[in-house]
Amino acid sequence: MQGEDATAAAALRKLPISAMPYTEPFTARAQPILDGTWISSGIAEGFAAGRQAKVPLLTGGNSNEASLFRPQPAQLDLVPEAARPSLNAAFDPENTGDRTKIVHRLSTATLVTEPDRNVARLQSKAGQPVYLYHFSYVTPAEREKSLGAAHAAEIKYVFGGAAQKFAPEDVAISKAMNAYWAAFAKTGNPGSAGGPAWPRFAPKETAIEFANDGVHVRDQHQKARLDWVEQSLAKR
Repeated sequence: MQGEDATAAAALRKLPISAMPYTEPFTARAQPILDGTWISSGIAEGFAAGRQAKVPLLTGGNSNEASLFRPQPAQLDLVPEAARPSLNAAFDPENTGDRTKIVHRLSTATLVTEPDRNVARLQSKAGQPVYLYHFSYVTPAEREKSLGAAHAAEIKYVFGGAAQKFAPEDVAISKAMNAYWAAFAKTGNPGSAGGPAWPRFAPKETAIEFANDGVHVRDQHQKARLDWVEQSLAKR
């Protein structure tokens, strides 16, 4: 790197995190790039206006979607002082003080999990069956150092097959997910896949979690975290 490039790089390194374009630990809900012509509104706005397809919906995300965004603990310093006690209660109920874990949980909820719940609410309001999932399964060899299931980690379990080179412990969760997804693709209802029946999201705002210890039905899943995000966004 030479000349102007080196000068620019040196200047960037001196900037504080507060000068970075993505500084807040919670931002507006995830949305496509809006060009005003082909895409004139965000996902939530489109669903709220009733412009989405009126079909059954299966949607969800993973426990560490923040792996895609790589949030930094310093972003927590930008949370208003008055909001920090409620943030810690929602995102660090174990009282670990682990800022890396907290900011990953916060970014995951803000940019994926809460938007998923919002869309699930809107599609249910439109009279369509919605099935919400939360994928938190991590293969045993990676659990000790993992912050959770990374972005897109669930995909290989949904499709399965020998090419995935699963550990023996991974096979059961993959077979279950593959069966649920196949049933949904065929009928619009994921059914039971040989395990618990997957309830609709409405009326109890239910998700099904694919976790380290199996498949579980969760009513009001992560409500405290998602409500915190929703309320914070409403104040912006």
